[in-house]
Amino acid sequence: MSLSNTSIPQRSAAPSQPHPLRLADLLDEIVAIIQCYITLPHGNLAVLIACWIANTYTYQHFPYCGYLALRSATPRCGKSRLLQLIGLLAKGTPTPITFPTPAVLFRRQQDVVLLDEVDALGNRDKKMHGDLLNILNVGFQRNGTVERMEKGGNGSFRLGTFSVYGPKALAGIESLADTLADRAFHVQMQRSPQRMERFNDRQLEDIFKQIRDGLEGWAATHGNQIESAYAALPLMLPNLVGLDDRFLDISEPLIILASMADKERPNEKAVLPRLYAGLRFAAGRREASGREQSLIAFLDIASRLLGSKDEVFVFSEALLQMCQKHPNLAYLEHTQGLAGLLKHFDLKPESNGTKRGYSITKRWLTDWQSRYCPRTDGFDDLDGKMSSREGLSPSFTVSSSLLSTTTPPLTSVPKGVSKSSKVSSREDKSERVEDVAVFGSEASLYEQDEEVLNAL
Repeated sequence: MSLSNTSIPQRSAAPSQPHPLRLADLLDEIVAIIQCYITLPHGNLAVLIACWIANTYTYQHFPYCGYLALRSATPRCGKSRLLQLIGLLAKGTPTPITFPTPAVLFRRQQDVVLLDEVDALGNRDKKMHGDLLNILNVGFQRNGTVERMEKGGNGSFRLGTFSVYGPKALAGIESLADTLADRAFHVQMQRSPQRMERFNDRQLEDIFKQIRDGLEGWAATHGNQIESAYAALPLMLPNLVGLDDRFLDISEPLIILASMADKERPNEKAVLPRLYAGLRFAAGRREASGREQSLIAFLDIASRLLGSKDEVFVFSEALLQMCQKHPNLAYLEHTQGLAGLLKHFDLKPESNGTKRGYSITKRWLTDWQSRYCPRTDGFDDLDGKMSSREGLSPSFTVSSSLLSTTTPPLTSVPKGVSKSSKVSSREDKSERVEDVAVFGSEASLYEQDEEVLNAL
């Protein structure tokens, strides 16, 4: 029985002939498990999460490893359950932890870290909270390390260096610190309108183990191909144009894995187009930092003040009152606070001979709008799910020379796991048409990208 059915999956008879292990099959089974037990706002976020789980076995081949941020507006939206599922499928089967000390993070032997109730980190004293953030801030890149003085057996001290690089999933209700949010894929969880299937890990233990063994075996035999494919990756992918460099850095490992998966299974449901849709949906849900939100709110006020004028002078008290009416600027209590915010953006109070205020020009407004209010054409329109490669040509595919023509038969397809999971019955099929239409309009971009890679 397929894992995507609404009932608890049962084990089926072993296939009569062994099937060569393919990464795409394993990814599809992870997607089916997630969709059976978790409600997500976009079906292809499950593909993003599945690729992230696969990368826990391959991340050491990449210079960056993005975090997974699971958030919800209220409790009981499935964050802890999803974190548990991730732990059962990720490398080393990590268990979620809460309230870790800095030493736990950098001395921990497991590759993958799952942090639940991440909101509670802010309740620690400032020094410990700062130390935790510093470790997490550098842990997404390969050279991220922590140095500590270690006491030796003879009482002397030596400098110890600890690597903190590795996959980390963070679950909580409140927003992440700005620096962490910039290093993560954001998955906004929602409470399901209907009762979800009860998750019982005991009944799925064998399936989870076979998926883990499959991912570990695939990673062990494809390390060189992964690194070669990453080296050949174009600097810019048309499907992610408009996103910042940090998001591209953390997305590229997942794109490589999806591309290699599709190369092994060229005539079946493609992984890469669905991953692109999930990435763009997640990118559209990234929040600006606190200071960025304040600036964007102020730019809106400045735009209304200027209208068609080239310059306007506004008294500090009057501008403060206008700002306090905006929800993202209501925290400003006095003109000194307003000055403290605007000084970061080259706007300082001055006197017009009568009162102090701010001279706001059209040139200043246009300059900062171009920096912080970029267009993201179509990013929030991808609310559906692509389930077919018909009419789609992925914007990046791995060159044939980088892959063997057949995948080594590491093991057979896990019993009880379908060879090709169907899309969950809970998906809204009308939304898939929207994604196909959006990506179909970019066919020329896909073709151009394929030509670039073939040349490589």
